[in-house]
Amino acid sequence: MATFRELKFVRNLSERGDTNSKVDLLQEEGTDNFVVRKMIYGIDIPLYQAVFTREVRALYKLNKCDNIVRILGHDNLMVRNTKERVGVIYLENITGVPLSKAIIQNLSSKEKFQIVQQVIEAVIISHSNGIIHRDINPNNIMVSEDKTVKVIDFGICKIKDMINVATVYALGTSAYSAPEVHQHSENASEQSDLYSLGAVIYFLFTGKQPPLANEFQNIIDKTSGIDIELKPILKKLVSEKVDDRYEDIYETRNAFASIFVRFLDIQKTVVFTMEYENYNKLKYQRLLPTTVGIREASDEYLPNNFVDLYAFCKDGEDSEATYTFLGYNYTMDCTYDEMLNIFCVKDFQKIVPYIRESLKKKYTPIGAKVLFIDRKYAYRQQKNDSLEIKNIIQDYYNTYLSKNNVDYEYKDNYGVWRELLTLIKENIENSIVRLPYDSFKIEGDILRFVLQKGTFIDESRLTKEQSFVYEKKIRGKRDKVKAFLIGTYENDTFEKENVILEIKKQSTVSLPSRGYICLDYTKDMVNVDRQLEALDVLEKEDYQCSFNLKRVIAGVEKPTVHQITKELRLYNEKLDFPQSTAVQKALNAESIAIIQGPPGTGKTNVIIEIIRQIIKENEKNPELEPKKILLVSQSHPAVDKMIEDLIKDCKERPDLLRIGRDEKLNEEVREDYALSYVKERWVKAVKNNCKKYADTLLKEIGITEEEFCKYYQEKEKAQIENEKGKNVDKDFIKAFEKKTSGIKSERTRKILEIQKEWIEQITRCEETELYIIKSTTIIAGTCTGFISNKVIKNADFDYVIVDEAAKATFPELAVSLNKAHKIILVGDHQQLPPVLDTDIIRANSEKLNEEKLAHGIFEKLYEMFPIENKHRLTIQYRMHPTIGTLISHVFYEDEIQNGVEASERQLNIQGYEDIAIEWISTSNKPDKERYEIEYNNGKKSYKNNLERKIIKEKLLELDEKLKEKTKVAVITAYIPQKYILSTMVKQLSFENLIVEVDTVDAFQGSQKDIIIYSTVRSSANPYKIGFLKSEARLNVAFSRARCLLIIVGDLKFLDNDKIRPKKFFEIVEYIRNHDHCRIVEY
Repeated sequence: MATFRELKFVRNLSERGDTNSKVDLLQEEGTDNFVVRKMIYGIDIPLYQAVFTREVRALYKLNKCDNIVRILGHDNLMVRNTKERVGVIYLENITGVPLSKAIIQNLSSKEKFQIVQQVIEAVIISHSNGIIHRDINPNNIMVSEDKTVKVIDFGICKIKDMINVATVYALGTSAYSAPEVHQHSENASEQSDLYSLGAVIYFLFTGKQPPLANEFQNIIDKTSGIDIELKPILKKLVSEKVDDRYEDIYETRNAFASIFVRFLDIQKTVVFTMEYENYNKLKYQRLLPTTVGIREASDEYLPNNFVDLYAFCKDGEDSEATYTFLGYNYTMDCTYDEMLNIFCVKDFQKIVPYIRESLKKKYTPIGAKVLFIDRKYAYRQQKNDSLEIKNIIQDYYNTYLSKNNVDYEYKDNYGVWRELLTLIKENIENSIVRLPYDSFKIEGDILRFVLQKGTFIDESRLTKEQSFVYEKKIRGKRDKVKAFLIGTYENDTFEKENVILEIKKQSTVSLPSRGYICLDYTKDMVNVDRQLEALDVLEKEDYQCSFNLKRVIAGVEKPTVHQITKELRLYNEKLDFPQSTAVQKALNAESIAIIQGPPGTGKTNVIIEIIRQIIKENEKNPELEPKKILLVSQSHPAVDKMIEDLIKDCKERPDLLRIGRDEKLNEEVREDYALSYVKERWVKAVKNNCKKYADTLLKEIGITEEEFCKYYQEKEKAQIENEKGKNVDKDFIKAFEKKTSGIKSERTRKILEIQKEWIEQITRCEETELYIIKSTTIIAGTCTGFISNKVIKNADFDYVIVDEAAKATFPELAVSLNKAHKIILVGDHQQLPPVLDTDIIRANSEKLNEEKLAHGIFEKLYEMFPIENKHRLTIQYRMHPTIGTLISHVFYEDEIQNGVEASERQLNIQGYEDIAIEWISTSNKPDKERYEIEYNNGKKSYKNNLERKIIKEKLLELDEKLKEKTKVAVITAYIPQKYILSTMVKQLSFENLIVEVDTVDAFQGSQKDIIIYSTVRSSANPYKIGFLKSEARLNVAFSRARCLLIIVGDLKFLDNDKIRPKKFFEIVEYIRNHDHCRIVEY
């Protein structure tokens, strides 16, 4: 991996030609890596700008085709002395010569057809991507020594989805161009490339330049030396009339099928050599008679064992690969000698018949005879297809990996998720909460349901986000129902032994006077179905990625990085070295990059910088298709927080759309970026522009707006079938049309009518959303929620950036990973893991491995990825250094540094002048007073009244001593404790404290000045600490504190090194041995 500046000039390959381009060979300093640089001068001139833009766009689209030159990067430069703008394209170096310079008379028929086959494959890939080359000729076909073909020079290609005012009609009109291209290059179609292909094949088999199109077919008839089966194919390819050629490249490939069988599937010879010791080894293993000499063994015994030959490859990498050949009685392990083009035998293994039959299913058949020779005579061997055999085995090995090993590794790592989702779906279907009601009435936008006596609702589910549905039977489908949304929870009361449920109406649904309503289960079902669909896409490898995503996440293939990288100029100059390195690695990655952001290390700043760098590239190359970004996170608040930070950092309004239900979005983000609001503003702007234009037209023909509107309405009424002319003012229509008669006036009237009709349709037209989405650079939403919009569901992105990726389950991530060509995951697997339904998992332990599910994909990938594709941020800026060092020591192996001074994190609290961490211990209180209280409401949980009392006293003390508004979070791992703490806080009035109470999970991603952590657990059982064993939860809870961390709980109970993992033991030890910490006995 090198920057542009680290490439040194080697030699010039070609000077400026028709496309005003110069080609040089460069070398990466200190390595054997070579790169080709193509410089297109004068790109401020439309013609050469078009050449540059077309080639860059085409090559990026075709970058994974083996038979098309690979682009490594591009840039815009300016020549200092002339101020001439230059477009630079960096390409892979191809060792070979153009077909035009190849000694084609020395090529065998087989080699010629190999070249034809590869050119056809390149054209197939090109055409399937909507790219017409327009300049296929022998100069643009590179052939290497092993006859590998690379098609080059897409500078005058035609890209179907590209609009460019510049024309390149003057270029590419050689003898190889189709006659319609000679007339004008914009006439080029896929069939024009077929003509050029035919002309190249004619040159390849005759050595002659193509004749004129009107003479071509006759000359082919008269030309000797062309196979009789090839002649009719060539004649059809070079037909003067487009319609007489093959319909497309696929039909062309089919026409060549039988010729390829004849010339490419011929009997081969594979050559082996081996040392004298191996002959003795065969004799020692009784695989060769002891009386047989080397000559006889080489000419008879060994070839006879390998008459029915199969082969396989081990270790995969070409330079280290072991090639195993399967015979009747033994296998032969070999290495390949590239210099001599022979296989060198290293070992033999005896096999029994049933093992051989089993191996035959795994190995690939090789249609070749074996030849054993002395190594020193290898260079004399005329018939030697060992290179081809080696490539056949290698290709088969790669195919085998993709079909077998990849599937096995993928299933082993991720197969359990499909099982879990299927069980979750079944559980949703079996757990629908149906609430019977006796009556309902409508009061404004509120529906008041009187639930049947004895019907109650789980209080934990009654939030403002809880919606309700009504199920209607589907006609003609027995036992099938469809759920219709009624509205969302507003309130519930208890009157005369009945629960009165108030629902805020969101849609109009016809309801019976009595019946059932349901807690909305449809969102959960849709969410599960989206995730199952995402797994289907991944498993079938039907994703948008330009790399093999399934192989990479299965660990079979390493993620890659760009060979050429650009020097990074940061927008945010305050980024530290680990942060800027993370940005560089994310941009350098060719497939996936993963960034671990421990607490307070600025991962949001890194994400924003990455986005701004991508936007900068778009602005720098306005002629190229802009790179689109999908920005997702696990929750709506996390997405909105990223957007707010991005807005704050960008000087101009970011080109962004927020996808999600309006009521779920932050108000500021919703009004500026929600799709419905953006659409409304766009429609309003379009209507205003149309009105201005319409006013101008009306003025030109002397008509008022009122007159035209009446005319339009009357015309509409006349077109409604059931009106049959009733109530239509025909006289007005006739008079208006007479008034606007004449060529110009009638034309203007038609324009006004079309515009009026379009304006009326634009609001409800789906194409409006499609236009807005397609023209927006950044689409933001939740991991699974963004595809709720069907336009986006079918879109693909250049980048997907996932924040809080470690908190998402594999199927949740799969929904967004399937949509992008490049993936950047940001998160921290040492903070909160994905939320799992442990009840279902444990109830199905024979099917589901809880341990595999608990370790998310983020952690797996971080552990297996090479250093070039991953990075950890290592300087925290949130916490007081004493708290930061605690987090680093206990959770991150002392890897996290502190980037903030203690003086910046001090609160003016009497008694806490030099304290950052305090443990208020309950250990000296009587058992009955300090012990936890078990609480069982379907699930076992705990609360601790003593800790509530202490926290109340501490909050009042802090509120009295503080002189300014201070944010405090009271955190616990247990819901019953959260409830009693919340109730207590609501009953208090604070002057200086802003207090939030919640469980650990609610606080990831946030920070407060003071954190008070209630441990809850204390009992006679010294090993029973439940949730407190979770390292991730402790990490999140403690690392929320900016200035002061107060832990409340039984210190002696938790200070136990026999509890595994022993994090509390380490925490207590840290507090005892460090300054700015103290333990207070209550």
